[in-house]
Amino acid sequence: MGRQLPAQINAATLTAPIDGVVSAVNIVAGVDAPSGDAIVVSSRTYEVTASVVESDLSSVKVGQKVAITVSAVNASLTGTVASIALAPSTTSGSSSVVSYPVTVSVDGTNDQLRAGMSAQASITVAQAPNVLEVPTAALSGSNGNYVVRVLAADGTATATPVEVGLVTTSGAEIKSGLSEGQTVVTGTVSQTTTGGATNNANRGLGGGFGGGGFGGGGFTGPGGGVRTQP
Repeated sequence: MGRQLPAQINAATLTAPIDGVVSAVNIVAGVDAPSGDAIVVSSRTYEVTASVVESDLSSVKVGQKVAITVSAVNASLTGTVASIALAPSTTSGSSSVVSYPVTVSVDGTNDQLRAGMSAQASITVAQAPNVLEVPTAALSGSNGNYVVRVLAADGTATATPVEVGLVTTSGAEIKSGLSEGQTVVTGTVSQTTTGGATNNANRGLGGGFGGGGFGGGGFTGPGGGVRTQP
């Protein structure tokens, strides 16, 4: 009996498999153990699960960078796509659009985060670093046949063919046809807005999906772009 006592004491010691904070204790000395969780440990690391519609799923890859916003605690975080489900989750309304859960691992820790909080995730699916960039509104035409109106010193605008690379809702990569410093027109004939000095100084143009769903995009990296003036 005396030899069994140390083994019994060791068996009575619970060791958490993860780092975290004990958030619930559901056991009481002398009372039968509950059928559910006896002790709950809240991890200090978090994941975000986003729903991606089937038409956009092919653009998402494990390892892609993700920008995460948690409005409840005014937190802006970063993360990485950790896994993409093989089976769909739910459908959206009467259109029966199939969506798939995408799990994002959140970088680092944040003491303000709590399990169950809502988050907005923007997945960067393409990047073009150090490029010449103009506002998307400056483009006219269609894919393979784009033009940009370049404003001359005398105020006249000339349609200039351009080769376009990555395009988001706010900016477009110009591969050829324009030079840094040219002024482009982004408005209409009756209401013209000009942008001075197209710039490619360390500019990173990123195309992304926003909000756990998709749409939109954003820029990544420092540098200048088109300066807008009235």
